[in-house]
Amino acid sequence: MKAVVIGTGFESLASALRLRALGYQVDVLEAESSPGGSARSFHLSGHTVEASPPALNSPGLFDELFSLFNERRGDFVEVIPAQLYRRNLYADGSHLDIVSSIERQEGEIATLSADDARTYRAFLAHCEELARGEISPRWSENEIDFKSTVRSASLSLNLFSNLWKRTGRYFIDRRVRQAFSWHAVAAGCNPLVTQARHLSLHATERNGGMWAVRGGLSTLVRELVALGERHSVRFHYDHKVVSLCRDGSGRVSSIYTAHRGERAVMHCDVVVCGGGARDLYPMIQSHALSSLERFGLRPSTPSFGMYVLFLKTKRMYPEVADQTIVFSDRWEGLLSQIQKGPQLPKDPMFAMYRLSPNHSGAGHDEGETFSVYVPVPHLGRYTGWKFDATGFKDRIVTQVRDRALPGLNSHLVFAESIDPRYARDVLHCPLGALFQPGPAVSHGGGGSFHHRMRKIPNLFLCGAGLGGVSGLSGAVISARFVAERIEREYPSKRPYEPLADIAARSVA
Repeated sequence: MKAVVIGTGFESLASALRLRALGYQVDVLEAESSPGGSARSFHLSGHTVEASPPALNSPGLFDELFSLFNERRGDFVEVIPAQLYRRNLYADGSHLDIVSSIERQEGEIATLSADDARTYRAFLAHCEELARGEISPRWSENEIDFKSTVRSASLSLNLFSNLWKRTGRYFIDRRVRQAFSWHAVAAGCNPLVTQARHLSLHATERNGGMWAVRGGLSTLVRELVALGERHSVRFHYDHKVVSLCRDGSGRVSSIYTAHRGERAVMHCDVVVCGGGARDLYPMIQSHALSSLERFGLRPSTPSFGMYVLFLKTKRMYPEVADQTIVFSDRWEGLLSQIQKGPQLPKDPMFAMYRLSPNHSGAGHDEGETFSVYVPVPHLGRYTGWKFDATGFKDRIVTQVRDRALPGLNSHLVFAESIDPRYARDVLHCPLGALFQPGPAVSHGGGGSFHHRMRKIPNLFLCGAGLGGVSGLSGAVISARFVAERIEREYPSKRPYEPLADIAARSVA
């Protein structure tokens, strides 16, 4: 049995590895010349930088992928645990740390609001309940049907509580609510309108811990690719999928790609598309979509675009948390301005991540490297970057100096940035957003995606947000659901056996 996986994001890599472990012959198609999607590293003005921060939840999910082939993740990728997950800085000079210990967390919250500290455990229990529902095994059966479409549409119309309102059930202090609403912003969603299910990410963070990948997420990508190559997964770069060819039964029988100006064809028994419906749907003729799929899963536009500033400093900043969130004095008005545009915020909020020598695996040279992520209007709302990019970079550097890195100007080695144009043109992110947009009627997490097309039975979708799971962990969990379903419906006739086991049996 031959499986073709489209893309090399984490959901695609996890799918390819799981299918290979099930005995499939696996080919992976990647439109770019290197793997990783938005987690790849790239060169910017002579410096190597990464589009995604090095933070990682639940490394055990990746341990499982290596264990499929009797290998250990720790032999190839090192992750560094964090006790301080995140420091939230507010315009009034106060701060709130998100930490690993529940008792310490209650103490941190008490410095801002004693009443909120007393309700934190109830809030955490609610987040954990949502998380259990998000990763329920029933999602592995998920397909788009009338019930899920109506639910998705209802939720997207805010007939149920949104995330910001839900935090208000437990916390009084506005700063505490902001701290526990940040997960939605980090996922490219507006907490004022996105559904409360994103609170499950706090439970995921609490249960899986917070880790930094030595060398960044691109290192993890490279090692997952190397793991696949060691076990005969074949990767085809510069192969952009342009069409899917179906046979008389409606199944995808071959995939046509554009490879260096020429057309190539790849035959297949099963297809897994990473990243969901965003890139897949335009390649499918309308008659191959059910009416519910056409209504419920039209690709939508993202809430936010993303601006990223990369800083290199001469001095060390040991007093600065590895992950620092800087809030402006505004919240509701700022979020609405970012989502609707059409201008850049004068008082932006941002997330700053350290990529220190300890995290990067580089030598302990003087200074540190930081990446600063700033939510901005996407390119469908704001297009004035040609004129405002320089001024906005200076504004962000000033904000970082005043709020997070004192004395930055005198210790700055370089400050380079990418705006939504770079994310659109180079990283191929729609409208310059680094996050996958959801379907139109469930944008912001309103409803569940599907794992398989109704009229194309051997075409599966995989990715964060599919089946109700979110983030990097969600992408890997979604791959597990998809592989389990494929194993039931299309069992491989030749179970995979690692070369080491074959060699051991031959010696015996």
